Amino acid sequence: MAARTGDWAGQARGHNHLGLIHKNQGRFELAIEQFERALACWDRAGLPLRKAGALHNLGTTYGKLGRFDDALATQDEATAAATASGLRDYQAMILNGRAAVLIRMGRLDDAIEASLRSLEIWAEFDNPYGEGTATDTLADAYRRAGRLVEAEAGYRRAAHLPSQGRCPRAGGRHPVGARRHPVRSRTAGRGAAALAPVGSDSV
Repeated sequence: MAARTGDWAGQARGHNHLGLIHKNQGRFELAIEQFERALACWDRAGLPLRKAGALHNLGTTYGKLGRFDDALATQDEATAAATASGLRDYQAMILNGRAAVLIRMGRLDDAIEASLRSLEIWAEFDNPYGEGTATDTLADAYRRAGRLVEAEAGYRRAAHLPSQGRCPRAGGRHPVGARRHPVRSRTAGRGAAALAPVGSDSV
């Protein structure tokens, strides 16, 4: 946690990381508490648009608990923050997290649509790992829908993509806040690098 009481941005990041630790260990209620504290700290810092990552993590945690309405509403908030900040990579990741929630809900057509939209955005960036994670979620949706040929093709492509990019760890997925990697927007040109988080929850 940030040492100075007034370092609200530092405290927000600290609470977000603690939430990720709790979430990764299955302590979802404790994770929610930390993410909510992170959101409050971003507000106190006067940086509400920085809330996209914590909102995304909170939404996917709600999804783990079966609180689907809360998950989707929180992901809508995350999308709004990411859109207002111009963070297209965050938008892609939030869509991927939304697809994972929709799969759990059995809304497979909507999940496939969200995954495809995520992939459209990832195509703007030189980030094969992010693209691979979204492709894996799309394959999950195809598999649940019984579209096994498309699922197999998706899994094969997802397994290949991270090996071509800067994968933070073999087979790992990092929610927002766990790690960031510099990626370049293909549409903005090679000189315009942006820090982008990679990965998202899948099923």
